[in-house]
Amino acid sequence: SLPDIEFGDIAIVNDNDNIEMTDEGEDPFHHNLGLRLNSSDGLTLPGGEYYFTSVEINSSASLRVAGPTVMYVEKKFKVDSSSRIMAQKPGDLIVLVSSNVDVTIGSGADFNGVIYAPKSKVVLESDVGLYGSIMAQEVILKSSARLHYDEALGSMVWPNDMEVFRGTVASSTLVQ
Repeated sequence: SLPDIEFGDIAIVNDNDNIEMTDEGEDPFHHNLGLRLNSSDGLTLPGGEYYFTSVEINSSASLRVAGPTVMYVEKKFKVDSSSRIMAQKPGDLIVLVSSNVDVTIGSGADFNGVIYAPKSKVVLESDVGLYGSIMAQEVILKSSARLHYDEALGSMVWPNDMEVFRGTVASSTLVQ
C-alpha cells in the first residue's frame, strides 16, 4: 500500500492568490476552492503549491504550468475529452489526490506530469497520452491509452520530503 498524503496547512497557506483569469477572461474558481476550466478555455498556473477541493477540466480546455507546481486535490480530479494538462517536463507537475475518489482522464486527452493518488482508482480513457507517472491504488488503461514513464522522475524531489515508492502501482488493468 502507498503512503497517505499529508496536506498540513496547504488549504490555508498556498499560492492560489497567484492564479489569474483564464484565457477567456473567466474566474477559474468554482465554489469552495474548486478549479474549473470551461470547454476550450485555457489557464496558465505560475509555479507554486496550490490547494483545490476539486479540479474539473472540461472538454478541449488546456491547463498549463509555468514552473515546478504541486496541486493538492482533496476530492475530485476529472479531465474531460481532448483536454491538455501540460508541464515543460513531467516532474514540473505533481498532482496529489487525497481521498478515495476516482481520477479520470477523458478520451483523447494529454497529461504531462505525475499523479499520486494512493487511495484512488485512476482511469485513462481511450486514446489518452500520459507522459510522466501514476501511483495509485489501481490504474485502468482503456483501449489505446498510452502511459509513458519518464525515467527522470526516479530522481525527483517530492514535496514535504514525502517518502514514496517511485514507480509503484498497487495494481493495473488494461481494458481492450
